[in-house]
Amino acid sequence: MKRRMMTPDELQEALKGIVETERADREVKSLARSIDTLRGDLASSLARTNGWLSPAEKIAVLHRTSSWETIRSRERVDLLMAAGCYREAIPIFETFSHWRKIGDAQLALGDVDAARSSYERGENKVAGKEYAAFRAGPDLDRLIALAVRRGDWRTTLDLVRQGQPDPLGKSDVIFGGGNRAKGPLVKLCAHASWKLGDASILADMPRLFAMTESELKVIFANAASGAFERDVTKLANPGLLKVKPSTSGDVLREGATPLSNKIVAFLNDVDAGYRKALADIRSWQKSGVASELDRAIYWLTYLGSYDLFQTLLFRLRCDLDAWIDPRPTNIDFYVSHAWLTRACIRELLSDLISGQNEPSPAVLLSCAIQHSASPFELDFEKLDAKARNMEQIRSQPTWAEAVVARWASEGCLTKHWTKVCATTDPNTRSDPRRLPAYGALCDEVIDVLEAAWARDFNEVRWKAEEAAYLTLKLLLPDALIERHARPSWLSPQHLDIFLPEHGIAIEYQGEQHYYPIDIFGGEAGFAATVERDERKRRICKLAGITLECIRYDEPVDDRLRQIAGSCRSKAGVR
Repeated sequence: MKRRMMTPDELQEALKGIVETERADREVKSLARSIDTLRGDLASSLARTNGWLSPAEKIAVLHRTSSWETIRSRERVDLLMAAGCYREAIPIFETFSHWRKIGDAQLALGDVDAARSSYERGENKVAGKEYAAFRAGPDLDRLIALAVRRGDWRTTLDLVRQGQPDPLGKSDVIFGGGNRAKGPLVKLCAHASWKLGDASILADMPRLFAMTESELKVIFANAASGAFERDVTKLANPGLLKVKPSTSGDVLREGATPLSNKIVAFLNDVDAGYRKALADIRSWQKSGVASELDRAIYWLTYLGSYDLFQTLLFRLRCDLDAWIDPRPTNIDFYVSHAWLTRACIRELLSDLISGQNEPSPAVLLSCAIQHSASPFELDFEKLDAKARNMEQIRSQPTWAEAVVARWASEGCLTKHWTKVCATTDPNTRSDPRRLPAYGALCDEVIDVLEAAWARDFNEVRWKAEEAAYLTLKLLLPDALIERHARPSWLSPQHLDIFLPEHGIAIEYQGEQHYYPIDIFGGEAGFAATVERDERKRRICKLAGITLECIRYDEPVDDRLRQIAGSCRSKAGVR
């Protein structure tokens, strides 16, 4: 039986199917490789992130997700040291002859003689070049610390001379082959000389530290009064001694916290979570359905760590290969969350300029905050004059965005933004933040915000309460809002913020509401505060008032938006 020949159309369709199958297979394999890479990147990011997790929590998470061996040995050993696992850390440091760290671990374990021996070590003469000393000895800084600990002031001064301090500018010296501040060394020399009753070092100090006789006279007079006792004590007690020795088993048990459990669950499910987030964003790009983007952003930001968010975002952007040219969906994505705006500010600005779109108040606020922290065009001779502290303003985003919006509505933004667009080369994707016109825009926004802050906040004692009041006024411009209201039925107490027409009162509760603080009366003051708080709750309940309490460590803006939404619902406002 003869086989029927395929028609040209059938052949073309079959070839098309083969191509599609091969393309889909490549995508599956590529995505699998991408997720494997992501796992390693997340583990490394987790090891390096600061402040969010304790060292014990990091170690526990990395072990429970089988990621401990995937991070670099230096990251592992640093975590072990930070958690107090000194015995486990020493063998790792020995592989690359890091005598300072080995000595630090031995000192933390109480073996001072072994620590001194390690600090005195030099190049590894036995092993090959691969295992030459990471930091060739003797380690004068650490040896000086040991001499101070045992009160050996003669050895202390001899070690300072051995380091041959060489002045570098007004405040630094080259010492022992490295750069360090000269102030602590000068104080140490003066203090040791006073303790010894021997001022012979004074003759060397003008050469060693480039100081005048009159300057040294003042320093030595202060030393004779014991003024440098605390400074010298700090030199003798490295920070690592604050971490008590522990074992890996104890650390793993200590690190099993609710937060680490949450992270473990996330990382163990990162394969499915990443695939879903990628699919949601791709679908949103086509459909524009907001809920799809919401799901992806929630997954990206769920853990609450900006470092891990950046790692996830970088991998997502690598896999979203359709993002080549500027398109409106990119802008919508960048402004959908404050972290995205912060991380993608360069791309966002470029897309806004390409589309001739002005930035929103929220974007302008992000630009101003970033510019204040690290302006691109720095005049290092006038660095202090250019420094702008935006921390207070940054803590009140709703208020700040309203201030920027009022400024923009007066035509000021258009004037600056036109210059930014006009000086941008449309044929390149250069960073708009390097433009003088962009710097001028950010500087004016900062000026406006600082002036508004001085007007609205600087005369107010309780800034957190005042910030909440002003923010609520912006969220509910037509509502009757009373500040420090004193209804007769609550006397002698008051309500921080009161919306009588909505039957809602708001209390901002500082730390003194949750534990004793000396300036608020200590234990007795705390007991009285708790009693007053309970009374206020009871009376408000009797009066039919909903009392909303905002903790000092809560995201105030989020709570205020929630409360404002409740007020609108009660009033029938949508």
